[in-house]
Amino acid sequence: MAAGHTANLDLRFYSSGLRIELRQGRITSTRPWTPTPENPGDASFPDLTFLQLLLGFRSPQELGRSFPDCSPGKADTQVLLQALFPKRPSNLQPTC
Repeated sequence: MAAGHTANLDLRFYSSGLRIELRQGRITSTRPWTPTPENPGDASFPDLTFLQLLLGFRSPQELGRSFPDCSPGKADTQVLLQALFPKRPSNLQPTC
């Protein structure tokens, strides 16, 4: 479903954010983005929860269930997030 998709995906980290531009199913750019009341974003990830998605530790749905203030977005956004950041075996270790 995400193959060949063209869209902007705005990810909110509350006070900051990230815009991922997709053209014909490929990421063409990523850049900082600031949420506004008019455009709160397609999905919201508090604190460092986005890293769990980025590194394949949890799916968008698992993040939504695990963190009440995390919103993985509507169904189409979740499909794009799963295609961009598939869940895979992950071994996150603290660096302390």
